[in-house]
Amino acid sequence: MRTFERFNVILLLAILPFIGNAQTENPRGIYKMTTLIGKLGEMNAPFDQYKICTDSVTLHLIVNGDRFSIRNNDHQIFNYTGQEHKDPANKSSLIYDSNEKQFTLKWWSNFESAFYPKNDWCLEKYESGVYSAMGRIIIESLTKNNVKDNEKPLFGTWRNLGILDELGNTRKSISKLIEQYPTSKYVNQFLVFNAKTLVIITPNSGMVMKIGYDGKKSFKTGNITLRVKWLSKNRIAVEYISDYHRDWNILERVTDDTPLRNIAGMYVQ
Repeated sequence: MRTFERFNVILLLAILPFIGNAQTENPRGIYKMTTLIGKLGEMNAPFDQYKICTDSVTLHLIVNGDRFSIRNNDHQIFNYTGQEHKDPANKSSLIYDSNEKQFTLKWWSNFESAFYPKNDWCLEKYESGVYSAMGRIIIESLTKNNVKDNEKPLFGTWRNLGILDELGNTRKSISKLIEQYPTSKYVNQFLVFNAKTLVIITPNSGMVMKIGYDGKKSFKTGNITLRVKWLSKNRIAVEYISDYHRDWNILERVTDDTPLRNIAGMYVQ
């Protein structure tokens, strides 16, 4: 079972005791938008868009080429509501035809665009277990538990602790980075090294880069080779050169959780 599929199962296990009618469950897991019914009528989804539905938060993942973002656009937990409001004046979003395999989101559009009408309802249909090729890479990286590979020691998930100008007294410098981390701009920034890709994950903007390895000493993206210095078995310094100035990104291996769980926790109040 793939890691992101296992993540779906874990989320679903939490609600199994409450399952009733097969189409009236709360959606829990990762779902891709497959159909949009809006300004142009019914059409295949024009966006590579996903909803990550949990008991605590609903996250919105949009993939655009090799770029993506994760946001709390919906500001609500997706629980079954039924297809219509009792009060026609109620324009809050509706969730129905929902279970672990699918759900329909009905929402009121206040703005007009190429696909959405103004002042009318839109329907978005979602299915689980459906991914674009790039979406699959991103979701697998988001939900990956770290697995050590002795032959490829860079493989896995790393948290960015911050940047150092020099690698002098790294113990003292890294202690300071860790102390400042909760309020730094690097909170919830992860790098996931896969066989052929490096996935850089932040809540607001992420990207996928093709990658090649030179053992544990360096890796290459495009025409740029980045050196790696091992500070310990679970900490590395990655060379970063900008305008002929060299800095070092300090990365710490993540062994306790997935990037998605860390990012989701940021949005839970």
